[in-house]
Amino acid sequence: MRFPAEAVPDGGIFLPHHLYIGVGVMLFGFALVWDPYDKAGAVLTLLGLYIAADDAVSHVFGVWTPLDHIWKVWLAGVMT
Repeated sequence: MRFPAEAVPDGGIFLPHHLYIGVGVMLFGFALVWDPYDKAGAVLTLLGLYIAADDAVSHVFGVWTPLDHIWKVWLAGVMT
């Protein structure tokens, strides 16, 4: 396994990738939702952390992750 797994990452450089989406969801859940709705804020924070970590592991180490499986098996055929 070489590091990083991809010489040129997929996606456009100006488009947000799942890492940025995950970090955004995590910050939104923690900063804006957690105080008035503690359970929903905690769920959003953990969900954002999971999305960001999944994308980082997928692109850095090149391993198959659960979100890759969901995308390739279920969503790619519907969206493309």
